[in-house]
Amino acid sequence: METYDKIKDIRCHAAAGTPLSDHQPEKDALDAVKRAEKEADRIVEEAKAWAAKTVRGAERDTQTMIDRGNVRSEKQREELLKNAEDEATLEAERIRTNALDELHNIRKDAAGRIDEAVRLVVDKVVGESGG
Repeated sequence: METYDKIKDIRCHAAAGTPLSDHQPEKDALDAVKRAEKEADRIVEEAKAWAAKTVRGAERDTQTMIDRGNVRSEKQREELLKNAEDEATLEAERIRTNALDELHNIRKDAAGRIDEAVRLVVDKVVGESGG
């Protein structure tokens, strides 16, 4: 008999409750197979546990990377906002300065024109009064 057939025969004897004393080598082989099956089951369970642990670790690492990316994005957003506010403040100051310069020039020009108008009015009044 081949080993596989012997194992089947031994399993049949075991299921039927017949003694295997005259089949000691086969019984030892069956015990070895059972131990190997238990060891294989243990290895499979360990592999499943390791895989689950690895997946959980990868999920934690992924979440950590996402959180760090979110923090970096928020910092960049805040920095962009601050830069935009600073730029807007500078632009507003430039516009204000230009407007004040323009107002000063208009007032200066107006003052010169008022002086000229007063001189013309005085000359006309004096010229008409014969003086």
